[in-house]
Amino acid sequence: MQYLVNWKALFRDLFKKLVVILGGIFIVLSLLEFVRSDYDFYEAFKHMEMLDIPIIVAVIIAASFLCALAVAFASKMSAITITDREVIGRNYFGFKKSLPFSQITKAYHQSDRGFESIVLFGGSFFNSIYFPVFLTEIDDAMKRLKQENITIEE
Repeated sequence: MQYLVNWKALFRDLFKKLVVILGGIFIVLSLLEFVRSDYDFYEAFKHMEMLDIPIIVAVIIAASFLCALAVAFASKMSAITITDREVIGRNYFGFKKSLPFSQITKAYHQSDRGFESIVLFGGSFFNSIYFPVFLTEIDDAMKRLKQENITIEE
């Protein structure tokens, strides 16, 4: 059975994280400029108009939207297929990989740069399958893996 990526949930999660990160960077840089100017508001922000702030916020939101959308659409290729004998999915580098149940030595959660995934380790870094936790039927996939005596370590 093929388990597709729930790209909408992934998009929402990434969008929120990006807005917080980019907005936080803007606020921290503004505060640093304010402190650097000896707490003189006019001196710190003399190069900015009041109209620039909504434009900056709009750019942060638009950039977050576009980046999250691109990553969410690209993650659609991370769908996995579980057959009677094997799991078919993508390795770390995005290449399609077929991994028989007998070769899976361990399975664990991984959070790599904010992108949560489950790794089915097949004995080497190149012989592993990575799939996001944002699968449409993640509970069914976990049940299917448990049927094959594959438990996900925390």
